Amino acid sequence: MAVVLALITGMFAVVTTALTAAPAQAAVVADSLCKPSDPNLRNGQCYKFPDGRITWLGNFTNPNGRVFFCIDKNKDSRLPATAPKITTAGLKNQFGKVIGKAEVAALNYVINKWAAGSTDLESAAIALIIRQVMSDTQGQMPGNLKVGQEVSNLAGGLPANVLSKARAMWSEASDFRGPWTLELKGSTSDMKVGQTRTLKANVWSPSGRRVPGVKIDMTYNSRVTGPSKVTSITGTGTEFTVKAVSAGALSVKGEIEGPSGNGTLFDPKDNSIQRGWIAEKTNDKAKLELSGDIGLVNTRVVTATSDKLVEPGVPFHDVVRVTDFPAGRTAVATARLYGPYPAQPTATDCLPAQLAGTVTFSVNASGTYNTPTVSVTDEGYYTWVVTLAATAESPQASHACGIVQETTLVSHPLIEAEVATEISEQASRAGDTVSDTIIVTGLAGETVTVPITIEWTLYGPVAPVDGACDTVDWADAAVLESGQITVTEDGSYPTPGVRLPAAGCFSYGEELLATAEVAPFSHPVGHVTQTTLADRNKPSVETQVSSQNVAVGAELVDTIKVSGMLAGESAEMVWTLYGPLEPVNGKCDALDWSTARVHDQDTITVTGDGSYVTRSSAPVAVRGCYTYAEVLQETDAIEEVVHEPGKPSQTTLVDKSRPSVRTLVSSQITRTGTRLHDTVWVSGLNSGDRVRVEWTLYGPAKPVNGKCTNARWSKAKVFDKGSFTATKNGRYKTRSSKVLKKKGCYTYAERIQETASTYSHWHKPGKASQTSLVRKPGRPGIPTGPKGWGKP
Repeated sequence: MAVVLALITGMFAVVTTALTAAPAQAAVVADSLCKPSDPNLRNGQCYKFPDGRITWLGNFTNPNGRVFFCIDKNKDSRLPATAPKITTAGLKNQFGKVIGKAEVAALNYVINKWAAGSTDLESAAIALIIRQVMSDTQGQMPGNLKVGQEVSNLAGGLPANVLSKARAMWSEASDFRGPWTLELKGSTSDMKVGQTRTLKANVWSPSGRRVPGVKIDMTYNSRVTGPSKVTSITGTGTEFTVKAVSAGALSVKGEIEGPSGNGTLFDPKDNSIQRGWIAEKTNDKAKLELSGDIGLVNTRVVTATSDKLVEPGVPFHDVVRVTDFPAGRTAVATARLYGPYPAQPTATDCLPAQLAGTVTFSVNASGTYNTPTVSVTDEGYYTWVVTLAATAESPQASHACGIVQETTLVSHPLIEAEVATEISEQASRAGDTVSDTIIVTGLAGETVTVPITIEWTLYGPVAPVDGACDTVDWADAAVLESGQITVTEDGSYPTPGVRLPAAGCFSYGEELLATAEVAPFSHPVGHVTQTTLADRNKPSVETQVSSQNVAVGAELVDTIKVSGMLAGESAEMVWTLYGPLEPVNGKCDALDWSTARVHDQDTITVTGDGSYVTRSSAPVAVRGCYTYAEVLQETDAIEEVVHEPGKPSQTTLVDKSRPSVRTLVSSQITRTGTRLHDTVWVSGLNSGDRVRVEWTLYGPAKPVNGKCTNARWSKAKVFDKGSFTATKNGRYKTRSSKVLKKKGCYTYAERIQETASTYSHWHKPGKASQTSLVRKPGRPGIPTGPKGWGKP
């Protein structure tokens, strides 16, 4: 066995020998076997391969004790103490190849997170990554490692733990490399004192992925308060709440610190000495500010008269509800009574000449207040107008003149009709149609000559309280629909149907307007019999991934089938592709997806029932299990629908290509003085794959019984070798070998090295189809023929 030992330089030593069998795994040996070539080894692992090669993967120390990782292959790793420090910006390998910015940033992430105080295993994994990114081993190790690709194994096989650690490190660094960007989302405009707003914080990597677990320092000016720290998460971002405390310009600032896009190198002036990536953190900061204006509180007053009908001289008052009054303040409310009017007054009728009386009362909090009572002797319609004085945080609040609910009729006795109602459905769903049945009583036996007008109003939606509508505050409820009916006798009268546009509480209210014969009557909003709680619509979602088995580098799509949407509904569908996770027994069943990384994510607008197809995903560059998940986001009318990850129909197994070769030697019997070549058929490659096929011609080996079938190849020497590049499946031919000068058996063997997208393959020597028996030429025969043959 011929062995040639090379000096450990930079990262590893090389011991070469003829390989005639599939490689076995390297073993971790004592550091002392690697130290003779460099005593400055620090943390890492020394490996011995079955063929005798010795390799150091790890870091080193300079004379000042600074820890660094060599980035140049086959150079002296003994850095002088005077080596200057430079940034990795514009980094090139020793042969002038530019290293991509993304790869430099990912390397700095690895150094930032694991290099300082790293274990031997972590240091070995870091060194393995650096070698494959720097791509300067000239074929001795895999190279051209890009972000998102998988760290390759070495020829001969590294222990599984260091390879697994390196792959996990590089995968995380590919996803979460720096420099990070801070995003603060949410509206801080038009806030009111005392109001809260929910904001979202995200930290983004240049890979387009949200970075979890980042501490965001938050600061605020005196106008607003909020949490001092927020921690980023994946998904849709971290929610946090801010509160406006005083009027004026607000400021919400966030700041993060994370890995820079570049690291720091020792850069010796002597070109024969290694450059060293220093094992220290190199960070950047990112800041962002949200601004806006905080206005005064929008305090409101809503009133209703205590009595719709009173006789002259009978006291009555106004019932005043105050909402959003600033805490800790006190203000004076003035209630003015205008009248009498011959009919229901309008918004323009409250003039000074009609002022019938004024009362005041004190307000110190939101709530319901009764004004002092008043009494009048003149018959007619009287209406209230209440004005609440301004405070430092709230402007003056009032309401319009002539509102029916605030109007009292002062009159001699009239017919007293009553109204009750019953809604069509007390439990409903957004999109349903409801109506109210108005039940009129009290007119039986009475003579009504003028038709009576009943005004109906449907209010909502209002958010339920504890899942019910019983204690809902209807004071600020929006009007969804309104109308009128006219009656002259007792009976039941249905209102037109109204479609509920959203979830929440909806309730009817009715006003029977007075005539010269009939007294007014109010049936206020909120009675149980005229209220419905509408649940949000909940569509269903099913999905189908484009393929459940694909090769590394493929792109995926998911077809989403939505059903149960209501006409006119729309919502945003957020789809997420998670992965990779390691398959179990070669399958993706029953995996725990709770910790899976986000590989890709986007949004589709769903406008009704039907099928929706996601855009093509980012290429799946690492083998493993991937799965889709979808969230149909909630709206006022639609309940959130979560389609969990991991269902078989939306899960795919991504694996590397498994190339293989079969070969046929140019001649299975030949003579010395000739040459051989091998025809190689490559199969198992996927589109975009590119592999290097290394061929070796061994020989000569001694024939057994004149044949090569049982020749012993374990001691055969390498007669010739070479390689070619295969980019697709098909037939290839090696170059012609050197001239065969010795007789014996010769055989070919082929090896395909593992890459980010393909597994390795070993085509053993000695197979009959790739073996040739080489003989020496025989002596030429001299024909003699019969006696006298050949004479003239």
